Amino acid sequence: MKHLHLAAALGLGFAALLSAAPSHAADKIRVSKSEATTFAFAFLEVGAAEGIYAKHGVEVETLNLAGAAKAHQALLADSADLELGSGIEMMFIAKGSPTKGVATLAGPPLGFAIMIAKDSSIHSVPDLKGRLIGVSTVGSLSDWLPTEIARRQGWGSDGIKRVALGSQDGLTGALISHNVDGIIGGTQTGYRLEKEGSGKILTTFGPLIPDFIVHMIVASDTFIAAHPDALKRFLAGWFETVHFAKTHKDETVRDTMPLTRLPPDLAARLYDEQIPMFSDDGRFQPKAVAVIKEAIKELGPLDKLPPDDQLYTEAFLPSAQPAH
Repeated sequence: MKHLHLAAALGLGFAALLSAAPSHAADKIRVSKSEATTFAFAFLEVGAAEGIYAKHGVEVETLNLAGAAKAHQALLADSADLELGSGIEMMFIAKGSPTKGVATLAGPPLGFAIMIAKDSSIHSVPDLKGRLIGVSTVGSLSDWLPTEIARRQGWGSDGIKRVALGSQDGLTGALISHNVDGIIGGTQTGYRLEKEGSGKILTTFGPLIPDFIVHMIVASDTFIAAHPDALKRFLAGWFETVHFAKTHKDETVRDTMPLTRLPPDLAARLYDEQIPMFSDDGRFQPKAVAVIKEAIKELGPLDKLPPDDQLYTEAFLPSAQPAH
C-alpha cells in the first residue's frame, strides 16, 4: 500500500511539473531596423520590457542597421525575418524583392524633420533650393522627402541635392562639420542638436503629407510561408504594445529614453508629438497607399506597379483573425 501511495504521489508531482512547464519555447524572431534611435522602432524594446511579446510566445532579436537599404538587405540575406522600414520600401517589392508589407506601422511622417546647423544661412524652406542635404540611403524615405519638397516648391525633383550618409550619427557628424547644408532624420536628432547648441530643426514633414505610410512592417516571403503563426503572434504583440504605449505615457517614455538618448523632458515632448501617428490596427489605407505609389513612380524607374496583393497583405493582422 505504501508503494501505491508513493507511486501516486510521484505521479501527481510529475504531472504538476508537466503542467507548470511551458508548452514550447518562445519563437525567436529577428527584426531589422534602419535606425537605432528612431522612436517608432523603439516599440520593439517597449514590448519586450513590458513582457508583451513574451506573452504571445515571441522573443525579439533586434538588428540595428544603418539605413533602409541595409535593413531590407538583411531580409534578402536571411539575416532577419522582419523589418521595421518605410512605406517607400514598397519600391523594392515592386522591383521583385521577395518580401511583402504585413502591417502599417505609422501613417503621417510626424517623426521626420530637416535639420540645419545652428549658424546656417538657411532660414526657411525656400532657402533649400540647390542645397546639399544628407539622407540615409538612396531610395529610402529620407531620400524621397527632399524631392517631394522640391517638387512642391516648383523646383523639380532635383531642386535639392542629396547625398547618402547612412546612420543618424553619420548624418549629424556631416552637418556639424558643414559637409552638408542640412540632413533628413528623426526629430529626436534635432532635439539633441538643439540641446547641444550645434543645430536646429528647420521644418517637420507631418503637416506636409497627412496621408502617408511613413513606416511599415515588412516580412520576407520565406518567413511568411514557413512561420505564419509566429508572424500573427508577433503582430498581435506589436499592436498590443501600441495600445499599451498610447495608454501608458510614463512607462513608454522610460522604456524609449535609452534608445532616443533624450532627457526626460524632451523624451516626453517626442512622445506627445509622435504617438498620434501610430496605426492601431495595421491596415493599409487606400489614400496612403496611393501616395506611396506616386512616390515609388518618382523614385522608379518602373514601367508599372504590380497589384496591391503583391505589395502587401493584411491577412496576418490581429483584426483579420477570427475571434475566440
